[in-house]
Amino acid sequence: MNQLLLFTNTSTFLHAIGGALPFDRYSIVVMGIGPYINALIIMSIVAVMSQRMRTMRESPDGRLRLQRWTKALAVVLAFGQSYGWTVLMQVPTFPPQLDAMDWFSQLTVMLELTAGTMILVLLSDTLDEFGLGFGSGAVLIYALSPLADEVHELAQTFASTQLFAALYRPFAIWVGFSVALVVATVVVVLAVRRMPSVESRKAKSTKRIQLKVLMSGVLRPPMFAQAVMFSPVIVANYYMVSNPDLARWIYSAMNPYGPNPWIDLAYLAIYATLVIAFAYFVVAIDFGRTTTMPREMLAPIYRLALIGGAFLAVIVVLVPFLNHLATYAAGRVIPLSGFEAVLLVALILAIVGALEQSGKKGGGVPVLASRLP
Repeated sequence: MNQLLLFTNTSTFLHAIGGALPFDRYSIVVMGIGPYINALIIMSIVAVMSQRMRTMRESPDGRLRLQRWTKALAVVLAFGQSYGWTVLMQVPTFPPQLDAMDWFSQLTVMLELTAGTMILVLLSDTLDEFGLGFGSGAVLIYALSPLADEVHELAQTFASTQLFAALYRPFAIWVGFSVALVVATVVVVLAVRRMPSVESRKAKSTKRIQLKVLMSGVLRPPMFAQAVMFSPVIVANYYMVSNPDLARWIYSAMNPYGPNPWIDLAYLAIYATLVIAFAYFVVAIDFGRTTTMPREMLAPIYRLALIGGAFLAVIVVLVPFLNHLATYAAGRVIPLSGFEAVLLVALILAIVGALEQSGKKGGGVPVLASRLP
Protein backbone atom coordinates (compact mmCIF):
# COMPACT_ATOMS: atom_id res chain seq x y z
CA MET A 1 0.00 0.00 0.00
CA ASN A 2 2.82 2.41 0.84
CA GLN A 3 4.46 1.74 -2.51
CA LEU A 4 1.15 2.46 -4.23
CA LEU A 5 0.78 5.73 -2.35
CA LEU A 6 4.22 6.82 -3.51
CA PHE A 7 2.84 7.02 -7.04
CA THR A 8 -0.64 8.24 -6.14
CA ASN A 9 -1.85 11.72 -6.96
CA THR A 10 -2.27 13.40 -3.59
CA SER A 11 -3.78 16.64 -4.88
CA THR A 12 -7.36 15.47 -4.34
CA PHE A 13 -9.58 16.60 -1.47
CA LEU A 14 -9.11 13.42 0.56
CA HIS A 15 -5.34 13.88 0.48
CA ALA A 16 -5.46 17.61 1.23
CA ILE A 17 -3.64 17.27 4.54
CA GLY A 18 -0.22 17.02 2.90
CA GLY A 19 1.53 15.93 -0.23
CA ALA A 20 4.62 14.27 1.23
CA LEU A 21 4.94 10.95 3.00
CA PRO A 22 3.93 9.77 5.53
CA PHE A 23 0.79 11.91 5.27
CA ASP A 24 -0.21 10.20 2.04
CA ARG A 25 -1.45 7.40 4.31
CA TYR A 26 -3.96 9.67 6.08
CA SER A 27 -7.29 11.18 5.15
CA ILE A 28 -9.36 14.02 6.55
CA VAL A 29 -11.22 11.54 8.80
CA VAL A 30 -8.06 10.54 10.66
CA MET A 31 -9.47 11.81 13.99
CA GLY A 32 -12.54 9.60 13.66
CA ILE A 33 -15.84 10.35 15.35
CA GLY A 34 -14.41 10.56 18.86
CA PRO A 35 -15.16 14.29 19.35
CA TYR A 36 -18.85 13.66 18.64
CA ILE A 37 -18.91 10.76 21.11
CA ASN A 38 -17.37 13.04 23.73
CA ALA A 39 -20.00 15.67 22.94
CA LEU A 40 -22.77 13.09 23.42
CA ILE A 41 -21.33 12.11 26.79
CA ILE A 42 -20.94 15.71 27.95
CA MET A 43 -24.47 16.61 26.91
CA SER A 44 -25.88 13.54 28.67
CA ILE A 45 -24.20 14.64 31.90
CA VAL A 46 -25.32 18.25 31.53
CA ALA A 47 -28.89 17.12 30.75
CA VAL A 48 -28.99 15.23 34.04
CA MET A 49 -27.69 18.21 36.00
CA SER A 50 -29.92 20.82 34.32
CA GLN A 51 -33.67 20.90 34.89
CA ARG A 52 -34.13 23.05 31.79
CA MET A 53 -32.43 20.51 29.55
CA ARG A 54 -34.43 17.67 31.10
CA THR A 55 -37.59 19.59 30.24
CA MET A 56 -36.37 20.19 26.70
CA ARG A 57 -35.74 16.47 26.26
CA GLU A 58 -39.45 15.73 26.76
CA SER A 59 -40.60 17.54 23.58
CA PRO A 60 -39.62 16.89 19.93
CA ASP A 61 -38.54 20.50 19.41
CA GLY A 62 -36.44 20.40 22.56
CA ARG A 63 -34.74 17.16 21.52
CA LEU A 64 -33.97 18.68 18.11
CA ARG A 65 -32.43 21.71 19.80
CA LEU A 66 -30.32 19.48 22.05
CA GLN A 67 -29.11 17.56 19.01
CA ARG A 68 -28.01 20.82 17.40
CA TRP A 69 -26.20 21.85 20.57
CA THR A 70 -24.48 18.48 20.64
CA LYS A 71 -23.23 18.87 17.09
CA ALA A 72 -22.04 22.41 17.79
CA LEU A 73 -20.11 21.12 20.80
CA ALA A 74 -18.67 18.36 18.61
CA VAL A 75 -17.31 21.01 16.22
CA VAL A 76 -15.61 22.82 19.11
CA LEU A 77 -14.12 19.59 20.51
CA ALA A 78 -12.97 18.43 17.07
CA PHE A 79 -11.30 21.78 16.41
CA GLY A 80 -9.51 21.62 19.76
CA GLN A 81 -8.42 18.02 19.18
CA SER A 82 -7.16 18.91 15.71
CA TYR A 83 -4.94 21.59 17.25
CA GLY A 84 -3.42 19.09 19.67
CA TRP A 85 -3.04 16.56 16.87
CA THR A 86 -1.16 18.97 14.60
CA VAL A 87 1.09 20.07 17.47
CA LEU A 88 1.85 16.45 18.38
CA MET A 89 2.70 15.59 14.79
CA GLN A 90 5.33 18.35 14.78
CA VAL A 91 7.15 17.18 17.92
CA PRO A 92 10.72 16.42 16.77
CA THR A 93 11.17 13.37 19.00
CA PHE A 94 8.53 11.17 17.37
CA PRO A 95 10.08 11.78 14.59
CA PRO A 96 7.85 14.58 13.25
CA GLN A 97 5.11 13.60 10.86
CA LEU A 98 4.72 17.21 9.78
CA ASP A 99 7.22 19.92 8.97
CA ALA A 100 7.06 23.14 10.96
CA MET A 101 3.95 25.03 9.88
CA ASP A 102 2.94 28.65 10.11
CA TRP A 103 -0.39 29.57 11.65
CA PHE A 104 -2.26 29.61 8.33
CA SER A 105 -1.07 26.14 7.31
CA GLN A 106 -1.94 24.76 10.75
CA LEU A 107 -5.37 26.39 10.62
CA THR A 108 -5.99 24.81 7.22
CA VAL A 109 -5.15 21.35 8.51
CA MET A 110 -7.31 21.90 11.61
CA LEU A 111 -10.32 22.93 9.51
CA GLU A 112 -9.88 19.89 7.24
CA LEU A 113 -9.68 17.49 10.20
CA THR A 114 -12.74 19.07 11.83
CA ALA A 115 -14.65 18.79 8.57
CA GLY A 116 -13.66 15.13 8.29
CA THR A 117 -15.10 14.40 11.73
CA MET A 118 -18.34 16.17 10.84
CA ILE A 119 -18.61 14.06 7.67
CA LEU A 120 -18.68 11.01 9.94
CA VAL A 121 -21.33 12.77 12.06
CA LEU A 122 -23.42 13.18 8.91
CA LEU A 123 -23.00 9.46 8.21
CA SER A 124 -24.05 8.61 11.77
CA ASP A 125 -27.18 10.76 11.37
CA THR A 126 -28.04 8.75 8.27
CA LEU A 127 -27.75 5.53 10.29
CA ASP A 128 -29.91 7.03 13.05
CA GLU A 129 -32.67 7.76 10.54
CA PHE A 130 -32.95 4.03 9.81
CA GLY A 131 -34.18 3.35 13.32
CA LEU A 132 -30.98 3.02 15.37
CA GLY A 133 -31.91 5.98 17.54
CA PHE A 134 -30.08 9.23 18.18
CA GLY A 135 -26.40 8.61 18.87
CA SER A 136 -26.37 4.87 18.11
CA GLY A 137 -24.97 5.37 14.62
CA ALA A 138 -22.09 7.40 16.01
CA VAL A 139 -21.31 4.76 18.63
CA LEU A 140 -21.42 2.08 15.94
CA ILE A 141 -18.87 3.95 13.82
CA TYR A 142 -16.77 4.58 16.93
CA ALA A 143 -16.76 0.87 17.81
CA LEU A 144 -16.05 -0.34 14.27
CA SER A 145 -12.99 1.91 13.76
CA PRO A 146 -10.70 0.30 16.38
CA LEU A 147 -12.07 -3.13 15.46
CA ALA A 148 -10.84 -2.55 11.91
CA ASP A 149 -7.44 -1.56 13.34
CA GLU A 150 -7.27 -4.83 15.25
CA VAL A 151 -8.10 -6.80 12.10
CA HIS A 152 -5.29 -5.00 10.25
CA GLU A 153 -2.85 -5.65 13.11
CA LEU A 154 -3.79 -9.32 13.11
CA ALA A 155 -3.29 -9.52 9.34
CA GLN A 156 0.05 -7.75 9.69
CA THR A 157 1.10 -10.23 12.35
CA PHE A 158 0.48 -13.13 10.00
CA ALA A 159 2.09 -11.31 7.07
CA SER A 160 5.27 -10.55 9.03
CA THR A 161 5.72 -14.13 10.25
CA GLN A 162 7.64 -16.44 7.96
CA LEU A 163 6.67 -19.62 9.80
CA PHE A 164 2.89 -19.88 10.25
CA ALA A 165 3.24 -22.85 12.59
CA ALA A 166 4.70 -20.48 15.21
CA LEU A 167 1.37 -18.59 15.30
CA TYR A 168 -0.93 -21.56 15.80
CA ARG A 169 -0.74 -21.61 19.59
CA PRO A 170 -0.89 -17.83 20.25
CA PHE A 171 -3.70 -17.45 17.71
CA ALA A 172 -5.68 -20.27 19.33
CA ILE A 173 -5.24 -18.59 22.70
CA TRP A 174 -6.35 -15.25 21.24
CA VAL A 175 -9.44 -16.86 19.71
CA GLY A 176 -10.26 -18.51 23.03
CA PHE A 177 -10.05 -15.21 24.91
CA SER A 178 -12.11 -13.46 22.23
CA VAL A 179 -14.88 -16.06 22.27
CA ALA A 180 -15.00 -16.05 26.06
CA LEU A 181 -15.17 -12.25 26.08
CA VAL A 182 -18.05 -12.19 23.60
CA VAL A 183 -20.01 -14.89 25.43
CA ALA A 184 -19.54 -13.19 28.80
CA THR A 185 -20.57 -9.84 27.34
CA VAL A 186 -23.74 -11.27 25.82
CA VAL A 187 -24.70 -12.93 29.10
CA VAL A 188 -24.10 -9.84 31.23
CA VAL A 189 -25.58 -7.30 28.80
CA LEU A 190 -28.80 -9.31 28.52
CA ALA A 191 -28.97 -10.07 32.25
CA VAL A 192 -31.66 -8.25 34.24
CA ARG A 193 -32.86 -8.23 37.81
CA ARG A 194 -36.63 -8.44 38.18
CA MET A 195 -38.18 -6.59 41.07
CA PRO A 196 -41.67 -5.31 41.85
CA SER A 197 -42.34 -1.63 41.31
CA VAL A 198 -43.51 0.61 44.12
CA GLU A 199 -46.91 1.13 42.55
CA SER A 200 -47.48 -2.61 42.16
CA ARG A 201 -46.85 -3.23 45.85
CA LYS A 202 -49.55 -0.77 46.88
CA ALA A 203 -52.00 -2.29 44.43
CA LYS A 204 -50.89 -5.84 45.35
CA SER A 205 -50.17 -6.52 41.72
CA THR A 206 -47.65 -8.94 40.22
CA LYS A 207 -46.37 -6.40 37.69
CA ARG A 208 -42.59 -6.21 37.77
CA ILE A 209 -39.88 -3.88 36.59
CA GLN A 210 -36.47 -4.98 35.30
CA LEU A 211 -33.08 -3.49 36.11
CA LYS A 212 -30.18 -4.06 33.76
CA VAL A 213 -27.12 -5.55 35.40
CA LEU A 214 -24.98 -3.13 33.37
CA MET A 215 -26.85 -0.05 34.55
CA SER A 216 -23.98 2.22 33.51
CA GLY A 217 -23.67 0.85 29.99
CA VAL A 218 -20.30 -0.07 28.53
CA LEU A 219 -19.26 3.22 26.92
CA ARG A 220 -18.72 5.90 29.54
CA PRO A 221 -16.93 4.18 32.48
CA PRO A 222 -14.00 2.84 30.39
CA MET A 223 -13.74 6.09 28.41
CA PHE A 224 -13.58 8.19 31.58
CA ALA A 225 -11.00 5.83 33.09
CA GLN A 226 -8.90 5.86 29.92
CA ALA A 227 -8.94 9.67 29.88
CA VAL A 228 -7.62 9.81 33.44
CA MET A 229 -4.95 7.16 32.82
CA PHE A 230 -3.80 8.82 29.59
CA SER A 231 -3.49 12.33 31.06
CA PRO A 232 0.08 11.73 32.42
CA VAL A 233 1.17 10.70 28.92
CA ILE A 234 -0.12 14.00 27.55
CA VAL A 235 1.88 15.83 30.21
CA ALA A 236 4.97 13.76 29.36
CA ASN A 237 4.79 14.88 25.73
CA TYR A 238 5.53 18.45 26.81
CA TYR A 239 8.55 17.37 28.88
CA MET A 240 10.09 15.15 26.22
CA VAL A 241 12.58 17.84 25.21
CA SER A 242 13.24 19.56 28.56
CA ASN A 243 13.23 16.43 30.73
CA PRO A 244 13.44 13.28 28.57
CA ASP A 245 14.21 10.95 31.49
CA LEU A 246 10.99 11.92 33.28
CA ALA A 247 9.00 11.56 30.08
CA ARG A 248 10.40 8.10 29.38
CA TRP A 249 9.63 7.00 32.95
CA ILE A 250 6.02 8.15 32.57
CA TYR A 251 5.74 6.30 29.25
CA SER A 252 7.02 3.08 30.81
CA ALA A 253 4.90 3.45 33.96
CA MET A 254 1.60 4.28 32.27
CA ASN A 255 1.16 0.87 30.64
CA PRO A 256 0.77 -2.62 32.11
CA TYR A 257 3.69 -4.12 30.18
CA GLY A 258 6.62 -2.12 31.55
CA PRO A 259 9.91 -3.41 32.98
CA ASN A 260 8.81 -3.18 36.64
CA PRO A 261 6.11 -5.76 37.53
CA TRP A 262 5.06 -3.90 40.68
CA ILE A 263 4.40 -0.72 38.71
CA ASP A 264 2.48 -2.82 36.17
CA LEU A 265 0.28 -4.26 38.91
CA ALA A 266 -0.28 -0.80 40.38
CA TYR A 267 -1.31 0.47 36.96
CA LEU A 268 -3.81 -2.37 36.54
CA ALA A 269 -5.22 -1.85 40.03
CA ILE A 270 -5.68 1.90 39.54
CA TYR A 271 -7.20 1.38 36.08
CA ALA A 272 -9.68 -1.22 37.35
CA THR A 273 -10.61 0.94 40.36
CA LEU A 274 -11.30 3.90 38.09
CA VAL A 275 -13.56 1.81 35.84
CA ILE A 276 -15.61 0.67 38.84
CA ALA A 277 -15.73 4.16 40.33
CA PHE A 278 -16.87 5.74 37.06
CA ALA A 279 -19.52 3.05 36.61
CA TYR A 280 -20.92 4.07 39.99
CA PHE A 281 -20.59 7.75 39.02
CA VAL A 282 -22.47 7.29 35.73
CA VAL A 283 -25.35 5.50 37.46
CA ALA A 284 -25.43 8.17 40.16
CA ILE A 285 -25.79 11.02 37.68
CA ASP A 286 -28.29 9.09 35.54
CA PHE A 287 -30.59 7.94 38.34
CA GLY A 288 -29.56 9.65 41.57
CA ARG A 289 -30.87 13.07 40.51
CA THR A 290 -34.01 11.74 38.86
CA THR A 291 -36.98 12.89 40.92
CA THR A 292 -39.30 10.20 39.56
CA MET A 293 -37.09 7.35 40.74
CA PRO A 294 -38.50 5.65 43.89
CA ARG A 295 -36.06 5.72 46.78
CA GLU A 296 -36.55 2.00 47.36
CA MET A 297 -34.99 1.26 43.98
CA LEU A 298 -31.80 3.30 44.46
CA ALA A 299 -30.09 0.72 46.69
CA PRO A 300 -30.37 -2.18 44.19
CA ILE A 301 -29.47 0.18 41.35
CA TYR A 302 -26.22 1.19 43.06
CA ARG A 303 -25.41 -2.44 43.89
CA LEU A 304 -25.85 -3.34 40.23
CA ALA A 305 -23.63 -0.39 39.33
CA LEU A 306 -20.80 -1.89 41.37
CA ILE A 307 -21.41 -5.35 39.89
CA GLY A 308 -21.46 -3.98 36.36
CA GLY A 309 -18.37 -1.88 37.04
CA ALA A 310 -16.51 -4.94 38.31
CA PHE A 311 -17.46 -6.82 35.14
CA LEU A 312 -16.21 -3.95 32.96
CA ALA A 313 -12.96 -3.84 34.96
CA VAL A 314 -12.40 -7.54 34.30
CA ILE A 315 -13.21 -7.27 30.59
CA VAL A 316 -11.44 -3.99 29.86
CA VAL A 317 -8.42 -4.31 32.17
CA LEU A 318 -7.79 -7.90 33.24
CA VAL A 319 -8.71 -9.91 30.13
CA PRO A 320 -6.40 -8.01 27.71
CA PHE A 321 -3.56 -8.32 30.24
CA LEU A 322 -4.06 -12.07 30.65
CA ASN A 323 -4.31 -12.46 26.88
CA HIS A 324 -1.00 -10.59 26.52
CA LEU A 325 0.73 -12.87 29.02
CA ALA A 326 -0.73 -16.04 27.52
CA THR A 327 0.09 -15.22 23.90
CA TYR A 328 3.56 -14.00 24.90
CA ALA A 329 4.22 -17.30 26.65
CA ALA A 330 3.03 -19.09 23.49
CA GLY A 331 5.64 -17.32 21.39
CA ARG A 332 3.98 -14.22 19.87
CA VAL A 333 1.92 -11.43 21.41
CA ILE A 334 -1.46 -10.95 19.73
CA PRO A 335 -3.17 -7.99 21.42
CA LEU A 336 -6.84 -7.97 22.38
CA SER A 337 -8.84 -4.83 23.12
CA GLY A 338 -11.57 -5.63 25.58
CA PHE A 339 -13.23 -2.20 25.48
CA GLU A 340 -13.84 -2.11 21.73
CA ALA A 341 -15.03 -5.72 21.68
CA VAL A 342 -17.49 -5.32 24.55
CA LEU A 343 -18.76 -2.03 23.12
CA LEU A 344 -19.40 -3.53 19.70
CA VAL A 345 -21.15 -6.59 21.15
CA ALA A 346 -23.33 -4.45 23.42
CA LEU A 347 -24.25 -2.13 20.56
CA ILE A 348 -25.17 -5.01 18.25
CA LEU A 349 -27.40 -6.46 20.97
CA ALA A 350 -29.02 -3.06 21.50
CA ILE A 351 -29.71 -2.64 17.78
CA VAL A 352 -31.15 -6.14 17.47
CA GLY A 353 -33.32 -5.55 20.53
CA ALA A 354 -34.57 -2.23 19.14
CA LEU A 355 -35.45 -3.86 15.81
CA GLU A 356 -37.33 -6.64 17.59
CA GLN A 357 -39.26 -4.18 19.73
CA SER A 358 -40.20 -2.07 16.71
CA GLY A 359 -42.29 -4.93 15.37
CA LYS A 360 -44.15 -5.49 18.62
CA LYS A 361 -47.13 -3.62 19.96
CA GLY A 362 -47.26 -2.37 23.51
CA GLY A 363 -44.55 -1.24 25.86
CA GLY A 364 -43.92 -4.58 27.56
CA VAL A 365 -42.02 -4.84 30.81
CA PRO A 366 -40.12 -1.59 31.53
CA VAL A 367 -36.35 -1.97 31.63
CA LEU A 368 -34.18 0.62 33.36
CA ALA A 369 -30.69 1.19 31.99
CA SER A 370 -28.36 3.97 30.91
CA ARG A 371 -29.42 6.17 28.01
CA LEU A 372 -26.07 5.60 26.28
CA PRO A 373 -24.78 2.12 25.32
